[in-house]
Amino acid sequence: MEMISTTMRQMQSASDRILWVLQVEDNPAYARLVELMLEKDDQCRYCIVYVKTLNDALTKLYQRDFDVILLDLRLPDSEGLVTLERMCNAAPELPIILLTCSKEEEVSMQAVQFGAQDYLVKGEFDADLLKRTITYAIDRKESERDLVRLAQYDSLTSLANRHLFFDRLEQAVIRAKRNKSLLALLYIDLDLFKSINDNLGHDFGDILLQATAGRLQSCVRAQDTVARLGGDEFTVILENVSDERAVTVIAQKIVSAISEPLQEKDHEIFTTASVGITIFAGDEDLDAKHLIKQADTAMYWVKQQGRDKFLFFDESMDKATKSRVTIEKELRYALSREQLELKYQPLFNVQTGKLAGAEALLRWNHPKFGGCSASDFIPILEHMGLIVQVGEWVLHTACEQWETWRLGGNIDAGCAISVNFSARQFWQRDLQDMVLRTLLDTGLPAAQLDLGLTEGLLLKNDEGNIEILRALHDMGVKLTIDDFGTGFSSLADLKNFPINSLKVDHSFVKDILGNKQDIAIASAIINLARDLNLQVSAEGVDSREKVDVLHAKGCSIFQGNYFSEPLAATDFATKFLISTNGNLHGASAWLPL
Repeated sequence: MEMISTTMRQMQSASDRILWVLQVEDNPAYARLVELMLEKDDQCRYCIVYVKTLNDALTKLYQRDFDVILLDLRLPDSEGLVTLERMCNAAPELPIILLTCSKEEEVSMQAVQFGAQDYLVKGEFDADLLKRTITYAIDRKESERDLVRLAQYDSLTSLANRHLFFDRLEQAVIRAKRNKSLLALLYIDLDLFKSINDNLGHDFGDILLQATAGRLQSCVRAQDTVARLGGDEFTVILENVSDERAVTVIAQKIVSAISEPLQEKDHEIFTTASVGITIFAGDEDLDAKHLIKQADTAMYWVKQQGRDKFLFFDESMDKATKSRVTIEKELRYALSREQLELKYQPLFNVQTGKLAGAEALLRWNHPKFGGCSASDFIPILEHMGLIVQVGEWVLHTACEQWETWRLGGNIDAGCAISVNFSARQFWQRDLQDMVLRTLLDTGLPAAQLDLGLTEGLLLKNDEGNIEILRALHDMGVKLTIDDFGTGFSSLADLKNFPINSLKVDHSFVKDILGNKQDIAIASAIINLARDLNLQVSAEGVDSREKVDVLHAKGCSIFQGNYFSEPLAATDFATKFLISTNGNLHGASAWLPL
């Protein structure tokens, strides 16, 4: 049976507050009395839906929204605290006020502890008390909801936070095991989000995070969980998926949606997403933590393979990740345990047959891994945030060694030691001070230090970069674009930077003998350097034939294993500084005819 108060539907004022009340009471006469109590109110209008049974009440809760429930614990189809429990389960966010007889007061007090907001004893309250109780119950429940939201939801995006995500994932795993159903977990990380924060500011970063939250929700079903773990990391829980193909469709939608440009004020913000996915079949002995680790591992592999796509986890990833974790752990102690070493590879000027300089190359001598080249562990140092500390050690050690050789009379004034800087090192706040401090500490003249910079720095052609380079250039330090030709920089960018030389990247030298395109690119770089009055060198030269080709194009300074592999300091000094006094063995073969 249902009774809706019709008198309460009459509009009195556009500003009136309307409260929908679900009254669950098996006594129609008492229900009418409550309606009369609520009928006259200048501040609020009550729309009452009256039902006699708990089952009818549960049905009404699915049909419309209510603001408060007035509940009698003794009903034809349910009695006592069981009635309250079923109602709380059906409407956990609604305030419940018990209307009970005096004999049930003790039970009513227990009921408040189990989820009811308050209780009133029939025959012992008037209209004013009833209205105040309803108002206070709604306010208290709203405060509870606010506290729950603060505890379980992210304040910026309104998505589930880390705490709620873990709880929902644990429950999803339990259901998947019980039902033998498929569960998919997606771990999503925005690509290059830090650069957006750094270049445009945190306000734009927040806008992007909010937009990402909306895009993720638009790609999944209403019953799926989308969460923000923190920073630019998001997760999606997909329950009861049919197969891997269904997950693939959703992952493709997510990658595509996030890559769409975001227009905000005068800026168009671009980002992409790296998505790692793991699927739980329900019959495996795994828990929520293992699934998170698997999805995170897959996401990391996406990052390593160029970002902007998704990958499913497989066991081979886990083995490689464990190996990386071991390497990271050992790297943290490499410097303090004196496992890092510099080797020196000479640069020769074949026009003069003289040493033109050397490049300091970092090696890691680990008792278990052996000698590791920089390409194997420099990216890991950057990921761990240790590259700045290690880079400062490299610079100081190389300058100190070069100054020792210079004071010994073995290094000409025109020879410079080359030290490469990564973008992360370049952007450290006190870069100029650190370089100046190193030069002062070691005594090396600034003109005999050559800093190798990645071409990617030219892509960020802003005043900040140019100012740093000018400060270094004004000290007298030489500046070389180390991997020129691989970063797609423009000539307009190049002319703005106070650099001294270009180095032809080894990728163009490797196949230059049989590849006309590599010859054309190398020739263009050499001609460009000459026209801009810049010095040019080539790295990765491993045969006389390659020297001939590049020398014919106008390059005279070479580095590579044809002349010498990277050597320890003592071996370098013996081979090139003491016995030959800087002369290239067989140099006469390279002197102009």
